[in-house]
This record gives sequence, C-alpha cells and structure tokens, in this order.
Amino acid sequence: MFVALMLAYGVTGLLAARALWRLSPSAPHFYLAWVVAVLVTGVFFLGVEPSAADTSSVVLFAPLLLLLGATGLHIRRVVRR
Repeated sequence: MFVALMLAYGVTGLLAARALWRLSPSAPHFYLAWVVAVLVTGVFFLGVEPSAADTSSVVLFAPLLLLLGATGLHIRRVVRR
C-alpha cells in the first residue's frame, strides 16, 4: 500500500508539474489528482501512526486544505486565459 501511494504521489506530481509548466488545459485536472494523492497519503500516515491522529493533525490539515484549494482556483483562472 505504501509503495502504491508513493508512486501515485510522484506520478501525479510529475504530470501536474509538466501540465502547469506548459499551461495546458488539463493542468487543473492533474493538479486535482495530485491534491487527492496528497490528502490520501496524509490520511494513510495518520492511520499508521496513531499518536499523530489528534487535534494537532486537524490544525495542520485545515490550512493545508485552504492553501491547496486556493492554489487550485488560481490555476483554473490562469489556465483559462
């Protein structure tokens, strides 16, 4: 499971970076796939390490979600131009 998550994380990250570099119309979709991989990986690590699943993880995930969401909206706006 760990290897599959890391492979998905890396491949979606590379595809998103390439699409963003070229400002292709598929860039928001690849970015969204990478965000999903990031969040699934984070949830996986919270499940593996039980001491990490406390309120501090929520405090860290909330700003992360806001940052990733704001970046996604910015990417959609820039690519549409």
